Order: sequence, then structure tokens, then C-alpha cells
Amino acid sequence: MAASAHCLSVRNPDIHPDLQGEPEPPLFAALQRADERAAMGEVAGGDVTVQLGFDEHGAWLEILDDKGRPQDPDYRAARGALRDLLKAMALIRRRQQDLVGWESSAERVYLHHHEHLLWPLRNCPALVGEDRRPLGFAPGTVEMVLELVPGPAQEPPWLTGRLLLVRDGEILAQADQFRFLNETHVLAGDRIYETPPVGENFARLPLFASSFPEAMLERCLSLFFSHFTGVTVRYRDYTTTPGEPLHARPSILFQNVDEAGELHFDLIHTLPGFSVDFTRKYDLTRVCLVHETEKTMVVREVAYAGLAEERQALCRSLNRHQKELGADAEAMVYVDEHGFIVGKELAARFLGHELSELARRYVLIGAEKLRAYRIKPVIPKLTLRLGFGIDFLHPERWHPGGHQPGLPGQALPVVQET
Repeated sequence: MAASAHCLSVRNPDIHPDLQGEPEPPLFAALQRADERAAMGEVAGGDVTVQLGFDEHGAWLEILDDKGRPQDPDYRAARGALRDLLKAMALIRRRQQDLVGWESSAERVYLHHHEHLLWPLRNCPALVGEDRRPLGFAPGTVEMVLELVPGPAQEPPWLTGRLLLVRDGEILAQADQFRFLNETHVLAGDRIYETPPVGENFARLPLFASSFPEAMLERCLSLFFSHFTGVTVRYRDYTTTPGEPLHARPSILFQNVDEAGELHFDLIHTLPGFSVDFTRKYDLTRVCLVHETEKTMVVREVAYAGLAEERQALCRSLNRHQKELGADAEAMVYVDEHGFIVGKELAARFLGHELSELARRYVLIGAEKLRAYRIKPVIPKLTLRLGFGIDFLHPERWHPGGHQPGLPGQALPVVQET
């Protein structure tokens, strides 16, 4: 009796019969787990709360069990927004563990580093504060206001800044009553409020809730508008308006002449109306000009032109004069990110031949230090002489077709730069 042969058909029950043997689309490979086994958490995700805490680095999130102990939960046991939040936090922690040299505080999940967590957090019913009392998100958005209040009778006058959280004209909290989560959210009491983006320097915004001389108003507001956005400024009855861009001017700062006679100078940007030290010390992207007669605070964007080509032009000019002096002269040139150092003989020749061109192309600062090269700075003077004379008896002066009286003896102003 012949044995009958039987064929066993094997199919993958998870694949539709019509798709047997077909390659998977790329999306399957892109969305599969990085590792085959998902880490099992310590507790079920549905038995936890999310605590919002604060330290010197900012606002951070921690998962607690029902007794307030930190836990590493299994996100798959949770549902809804809590599951999405726990899964995102688990991914962040795995990435942090792969980094070397992080401080212990960096193991915390900070909201200003992971702003995408705010959406599931907004819809998470298990959010509590540091005292484990429930927290919630307020609907809509609120306004961040910096109010500048004149102090009592003081000489010179001072201003005090009040940082306010305002909604529909109502003050919800002052600076000492709310804390920033990130640049768009603050916690006041048991409510989290959304604000317009105030910028990446949000943690420093409360610094303006302090006092300063009114004479420093333009400088303080220039720093304020350079580092923050979305904050309304109230000052007396002034209004804030945008202005035309302010173009920074390329300038040469003569720093000093050392004991060997070597000239130290640098190529920098300067802003009209602001000191050199202020312009160099701070990263100014906007300036604020206060106009008392118009009751306006005009905010102007600062436009900086590149200095690389100007620096190359100065180097070419110095090298040309260095070659003309010859190899025996003290014609040393040293250039780095801090500026130029030029030998005595080369500096004297360079200034003697190029000073008028430098004065035309750049703002020259610190020219009083050039006396060692027999260059004397002179403050320009404006001379204006006016004279007039009318012959009242001359008939042509009053004839309908006559000429209008002139201004004989008028002198035009002459400004001389050295």
C-alpha cells in the first residue's frame, strides 16, 4: 500500500491572504520598536499622579505613586493623555541615560527643555503641585505686563517695575505670585496660565520687577526689548510704537598705546545715542528711544553689517604699509579676535597716510590716545554769522516784480576732522 503524501500549508494568521509574500511599506520599519522588549514599569500607570516641581533650573515633572513616592510606571497600563505623557517621559529618560557626564539634576524632565509635554499634561487629570494638591489649566490666554511706576519724590527720580499677569484688565498675580514653566506658561496658585511667547530668557524676566534710575530708562528698555517679546510695557501715558531700523555704524576703537609705542585698536559696532561700553557689553537686537514731547516709546530693530570685509581691508592696508617700510623697521602686525596690535613705526605711517580715509569710513573713538603719533584731536566747531540789510527807500524793493531781500554776509558751517 503506497503511502500518501500530505502537504501542510503554513500561513501567517496576522497577514491578509491577499498580502502573503508582499513587502511591508517603509512606515512599518520606521515605527517599529527600537528594541524588541519594552521595559516593564514598577507600578501600573493608572495608579500614579504627575507632580509639578521647581528647582533652580526650572519646572520639572515627576511620577508618584498613591503614597507620594517616586515611581517608574508602565505606561501601557495607563490610558488617554496620561499614557501619552508617561510614554514620552519614558523615552526622554532613556535618552538621558545614554548621555555621559550629565549632572544629577539633568536627569529630571524639565518643561522648558521638553515643551511637547505640555499638551498631554494639559489633558492629564492626575496633575498635582509640590503640596500634592490638584492643578489645572486655565482656559484661554492671559497678558504679561511690565508696569513702570515712578517712585515717591526722589532726586534723581527712580522707577519701579511691576511684572503683572493680567486678563481682561484684571490683575491675576504679580511677579512674586507666579512661576514660569517655560516661555509660554506660568503657574499662579493652583492654575496654569498660557501667555504669548516671552522668549528663551523667560527665567530672567522677573529681574525687571526692580527699581532703577529714570535716567537709565532707554538703556533698560533696550535690554528688555532685546531679550523679551510678547510683554506689554506701561509707562506713564506713553505708547509703544515700532520705528525704522537703526543701522549700527562700523567704528574703530583706539584702545591704548603701550610703553613700546605699539598701537592697540579694534573694529567694532556702535549705536547712535548709546555709549561704546553699553553697546559692546550687551547683545542688543532692538533699542528703545523715549520721546517726551510725543509721549512715545519707539522700538527700533538694530541692523548690523558684517565686519569681516572691513577687517580684511584694514589688514590689506597694514600689510601694504608694512612692505613699504622694509624688513628692518618695527612693522609688527598682530591680529586676532580681540583686535589689532601694530608696531610703532607702522602705526605712525599707517595713521599718517590713512587717517583721513579712516575718518571717512568709520567712527573714530579714543582718538585722544594718538598723541604719541603727533595727532591731536580737535572738537569740531560750528560758526554761523547772519546779516541782513533792507533799503526801505529803494523803489525796487517794493515793486511787484522786484526781488526779495537777501541775506548778505551768510557764512556756511565748516567742520574739520583730523
